[in-house]
Amino acid sequence: HIIPNALGGKLKSRNILCSKHNNELSNIDNSLCNDLLNITNLINPKRDNGEVAEAKFKLLGDAGEVKEIVRSGNGEVKGNAVKVTKTDDKLVINMQLFHTPHSKAEEENINKLRKILQDWAKSHSKDNEWVEDELSKILANVEITETNNNVFHFQAQFNKNGESFLGLLKIAIGYYAYCTDNVNSIEKVIRRLEKRDSNLTDIINYYYSDGFLYTDSIYHTLYLKCDKKQQVAYVIISLYGAYQAFVLLSNKYQGEDKEYSYCYDLLKHSEVPFSNHLVLTKDEIFSLLKEYPVNLAEKMKNGVDNVLKHLIRRPNAT
Repeated sequence: HIIPNALGGKLKSRNILCSKHNNELSNIDNSLCNDLLNITNLINPKRDNGEVAEAKFKLLGDAGEVKEIVRSGNGEVKGNAVKVTKTDDKLVINMQLFHTPHSKAEEENINKLRKILQDWAKSHSKDNEWVEDELSKILANVEITETNNNVFHFQAQFNKNGESFLGLLKIAIGYYAYCTDNVNSIEKVIRRLEKRDSNLTDIINYYYSDGFLYTDSIYHTLYLKCDKKQQVAYVIISLYGAYQAFVLLSNKYQGEDKEYSYCYDLLKHSEVPFSNHLVLTKDEIFSLLKEYPVNLAEKMKNGVDNVLKHLIRRPNAT
């Protein structure tokens, strides 16, 4: 996968990495995917294999309290607060369980309670029948409340461990290799990827350009430009429209002019034509790599907000 499978990436090529390098560099994908975990969890994109990982969120309760919850990709949520007091002959359990009714999450929470009883039973010569009987009594007398508050709170922080830029470089190199057969022009950045050079600010920066990317849905977008006159080759990467970056693959490009694009709609599960074009001079490229874009935090927030807007409008939004 050029864009990692964990992010719902569909584009594939066998000409990118050998099995050895793919395994060695797999944790680079992990860093990038972890930065986007909460957004991926909410979108729950279709993947070629595996399920979308659980993600931690904060949920504001009806009484204003903050609950720490875990959400699965299918929308089920769970959380619990447990305090167990044990004496020689007494077991006191104070437990608040929070979960989606009639779900796997509910089953897991009940199993936590069952495990506490089982541990007590082992040290007090009680059998499994006692465990199930006590569990039934507890559940029969538990106070059940419902909440209609489905507002999840999370903080999006990109490149937080300093390695997700490496993940972006891997995507950019992969897309270049997928589109062209002349990898000699980008040999230097390939070596930097192999060496896990995480100091990549001279070739990678956040890039939020108004009007260049589509915002009418949630997209993964790749745009490759090889400019013979400017002697540059670069890739624009947009993941969900939230994480957007510029990757300079070469500033001494000697090949022919080339322009390729890939745009995948994650809500409609289909590739769409991308008709926008970009022309940057070498001076403009060096300038944009010197410092973060103006109002970067606001632009990132707008990207995330656009994702959330489309999720709310999605049928059966969770």
